Amino acid sequence: MTIAKATGAPLEIIVDGEKFRFSPMTDKDFGEFENWIQYKVVQNAVKLLDEAPAEYRAGILQDAYARAAKVSLADSSSSAMMESIDGGVKLLYLSLRHEHKDIEEGQVKSLILNPEFSKQMLAALDWINRLSSDESTVPNVRRRKTRRKAKPKKKKKKR
Repeated sequence: MTIAKATGAPLEIIVDGEKFRFSPMTDKDFGEFENWIQYKVVQNAVKLLDEAPAEYRAGILQDAYARAAKVSLADSSSSAMMESIDGGVKLLYLSLRHEHKDIEEGQVKSLILNPEFSKQMLAALDWINRLSSDESTVPNVRRRKTRRKAKPKKKKKKR
């Protein structure tokens, strides 16, 4: 484990003279993201209520609450949300807010539309992912496996 990873040190990028510091996400951040996904599941169902016949509305909401209660970050539906634009904005916001107390999600969405920011952010995230994996940080290079020294064989005592 690197010192940066062990200490949760933020990673800094500079875009148009402005510094942005991405902090590793905490358990609380992941919990907030999970809550956000659950809210989105219910919110999408609520949007359908106006068009649904009255006798189905309670069932639609009940189904949405049941699906939301089962949401976990390990789900494929959560992965899909992480890969969506709104999910990406939420994740970046959760990372940036530790060092940028006044930042808002709308600002993060605007930043993502800046090609230079997106380019540097993706490079930074790639770097972080490489550091946190067991793979080499240099492409196409494998880490050398260290060999253990063989234990000396015990000599049998002559009787």
